[in-house]
Amino acid sequence: MTNRFEDNHTRAGILRGGTFFLPYNTSRPVYNQNSIWYFPNRATLDTHGKLLLMDDGYDRAATVGFRCVQQLPIPPCAARACIRLNPPAAVANLTAAGAIDWRHFGGPPASKRAGSGGISSIRIVGTTTAAVDYDNNPTGFVWSDGAGTARQSVPSTTGTSLASPGGSFLIRLQLPPDATTATAILYVGTWFTAGILTLSSAADGTNLTDMTVQGAGYRTVAYEIRFSVPWLDVLWSQHPQRLSFLQAELGMVQNNMRFGMADLTAEGTADWIHWGSNGRVTATRKAGANILDGKFKILGSGQVKVRKDSVIGFQWSDASQGGNMTSSTYTGLSLMGGAGTGFELVIPASTGISRCRVYLGVWSGYLRLSAHLDDNSGHEFVDDHIGSFWARNLAYDFTFSSATNGTRLIIRWELLRGYSVDGVDPHAEPLLQAVTLQRLAPTGHISLQAATLS
Repeated sequence: MTNRFEDNHTRAGILRGGTFFLPYNTSRPVYNQNSIWYFPNRATLDTHGKLLLMDDGYDRAATVGFRCVQQLPIPPCAARACIRLNPPAAVANLTAAGAIDWRHFGGPPASKRAGSGGISSIRIVGTTTAAVDYDNNPTGFVWSDGAGTARQSVPSTTGTSLASPGGSFLIRLQLPPDATTATAILYVGTWFTAGILTLSSAADGTNLTDMTVQGAGYRTVAYEIRFSVPWLDVLWSQHPQRLSFLQAELGMVQNNMRFGMADLTAEGTADWIHWGSNGRVTATRKAGANILDGKFKILGSGQVKVRKDSVIGFQWSDASQGGNMTSSTYTGLSLMGGAGTGFELVIPASTGISRCRVYLGVWSGYLRLSAHLDDNSGHEFVDDHIGSFWARNLAYDFTFSSATNGTRLIIRWELLRGYSVDGVDPHAEPLLQAVTLQRLAPTGHISLQAATLS
């Protein structure tokens, strides 16, 4: 359970795992509706529910459980070099962590003013591709004893990245003459690739490799490296092979005078499709693009119809037919047929990084949304917590890449049940409005942000 939230009217907490409790709205008995003041009930561990708090006696319940976690001491390093993977802090103080030395990479050069020289500058090996600086790193870095930039009180989010399969960052860690052991922290990251950390030292034949940092989207970690050899080469490498990745998240929709507006021309730089704008169950598409085929598959059996009451409006200026849509259209499709009915879209995938945004929704019911790559990579996204007692329109962003060309991204959403208490609602319908596609990059990249030595 989270900390308690309070406003002028209520107190509440957020419970992970949902609840079997089904709040009932007695003010709408005709529609047999659940209460709209609570999240829809779910009893799965990957969802959260809102718990309105009354008083300690009333809120106490045997059905609310908690798990306790004990932090174990860090085991001693028996070898000449050891690796430990840590989650990075939101803000890292390089001065505090780097008593012997520190370096910050990306942007203007920064290092410890009176450092021992225990951390070398970067070398790039295994590729002729140049590193590129960036400024949106999830971890920010501060310091107060820098050379060049003496003090950085506002967290710096710069880093340097390398987009080349098989390419590596190389730095050397040097043990101070008067020390027998030292601890380094290396801040690194990946974006739609896997990172491989290798420690080696010809001084005693030390050689360690770790490949635990991989995943869709941007991921950062802090490697803790303890060593007692005179020097240690640290190689942070991009995996030489193409890998399959899939990331899904709710997308933001620009607000306007109504509920939201989507510019399909701006979003769909590679391709886009909109359904229902001409009052028929047909597609309007981007001129000169044919990546998306404009087709959808009906799941179950039902009747597709055009709706004109989407809470998201759509505009475009590069349609292949029908002219531009400069004043928003709020049209889309719905499927009448009850539980088990829904839509399926097939999006071509490649070894490059692509982003597909799907505008979908539900009317008076609950949806199950799923997405997977059909290359048997095992990457799958599922969200069965999409529900509304009225109309709900969403934009889901799927960012993906495939190990091979010719792979397809399969996106399905189907109606689980109506919103009423008994789950039967003749007005429950899954919705489809539009899809856009962008090509983001030909490959993923690794990143290096900072290193400390103490």
